[in-house]
Amino acid sequence: MSDYLLRVMIAIDQFFNVAVCNGNPDETMSSVAWRMECDGHFWGFMRPVIDTLFRYWGPDHCQHAYESELSQRVAGVAPRVKKLQ
Repeated sequence: MSDYLLRVMIAIDQFFNVAVCNGNPDETMSSVAWRMECDGHFWGFMRPVIDTLFRYWGPDHCQHAYESELSQRVAGVAPRVKKLQ
Protein backbone atom coordinates (compact mmCIF):
# COMPACT_ATOMS: atom_id res chain seq x y z
CA MET A 1 0.00 0.00 0.00
CA SER A 2 1.37 3.36 -0.91
CA ASP A 3 2.23 5.88 1.79
CA TYR A 4 -0.28 8.33 0.31
CA LEU A 5 -3.15 5.82 0.37
CA LEU A 6 -2.35 4.82 3.95
CA ARG A 7 -2.40 8.48 5.08
CA VAL A 8 -5.73 9.06 3.32
CA MET A 9 -7.25 6.02 5.01
CA ILE A 10 -6.00 7.19 8.42
CA ALA A 11 -7.40 10.68 7.78
CA ILE A 12 -10.82 9.21 6.92
CA ASP A 13 -10.66 7.04 10.03
CA GLN A 14 -9.82 10.04 12.23
CA PHE A 15 -12.56 12.10 10.56
CA PHE A 16 -15.19 9.50 11.44
CA ASN A 17 -13.84 9.26 14.98
CA VAL A 18 -14.45 13.01 15.38
CA ALA A 19 -17.65 13.39 13.33
CA VAL A 20 -19.50 10.27 14.47
CA CYS A 21 -18.01 9.51 17.90
CA ASN A 22 -17.05 13.04 19.01
CA GLY A 23 -13.55 11.65 19.61
CA ASN A 24 -10.03 13.01 19.69
CA PRO A 25 -8.94 14.20 16.21
CA ASP A 26 -5.53 12.55 16.61
CA GLU A 27 -6.91 9.10 17.37
CA THR A 28 -8.19 6.42 15.02
CA MET A 29 -11.29 4.35 15.70
CA SER A 30 -9.06 1.27 16.01
CA SER A 31 -7.11 2.88 18.82
CA VAL A 32 -10.32 4.00 20.54
CA ALA A 33 -11.76 0.47 20.32
CA TRP A 34 -8.65 -0.98 22.01
CA ARG A 35 -8.68 1.66 24.74
CA MET A 36 -12.42 1.25 25.36
CA GLU A 37 -12.12 -2.51 25.66
CA CYS A 38 -9.22 -2.18 28.11
CA ASP A 39 -11.20 0.36 30.17
CA GLY A 40 -14.28 -1.89 30.19
CA HIS A 41 -16.49 0.53 28.24
CA PHE A 42 -19.43 -0.59 26.14
CA TRP A 43 -17.81 0.42 22.83
CA GLY A 44 -15.01 -2.08 23.46
CA PHE A 45 -17.15 -4.63 21.63
CA MET A 46 -15.92 -3.00 18.40
CA ARG A 47 -12.34 -4.19 18.96
CA PRO A 48 -12.89 -7.78 17.76
CA VAL A 49 -15.02 -6.51 14.86
CA ILE A 50 -12.29 -4.13 13.67
CA ASP A 51 -9.56 -6.73 14.25
CA THR A 52 -11.52 -9.18 12.10
CA LEU A 53 -11.97 -6.64 9.30
CA PHE A 54 -8.22 -5.88 9.28
CA ARG A 55 -6.93 -9.44 9.85
CA TYR A 56 -5.38 -9.42 6.36
CA TRP A 57 -2.78 -6.91 7.61
CA GLY A 58 -1.98 -8.99 10.69
CA PRO A 59 -3.36 -9.91 14.10
CA ASP A 60 -4.22 -7.46 16.87
CA HIS A 61 -4.77 -4.45 14.60
CA CYS A 62 -6.42 -2.32 17.31
CA GLN A 63 -3.68 -2.98 19.86
CA HIS A 64 -0.98 -2.09 17.34
CA ALA A 65 -2.87 1.08 16.33
CA TYR A 66 -3.13 2.16 19.98
CA GLU A 67 0.55 1.43 20.70
CA SER A 68 1.64 3.26 17.54
CA GLU A 69 -0.38 6.36 18.40
CA LEU A 70 0.81 6.28 22.00
CA SER A 71 4.47 6.00 20.97
CA GLN A 72 4.09 8.96 18.59
CA ARG A 73 2.56 11.08 21.34
CA VAL A 74 5.28 10.15 23.84
CA ALA A 75 8.02 10.81 21.29
CA GLY A 76 6.45 14.15 20.40
CA VAL A 77 6.32 13.29 16.72
CA ALA A 78 4.98 16.26 14.81
CA PRO A 79 2.92 15.73 11.68
CA ARG A 80 4.95 15.83 8.48
CA VAL A 81 4.16 18.80 6.31
CA LYS A 82 5.67 19.32 2.90
CA LYS A 83 6.74 22.88 2.29
CA LEU A 84 5.52 24.55 -0.86
CA GLN A 85 8.29 25.82 -3.10
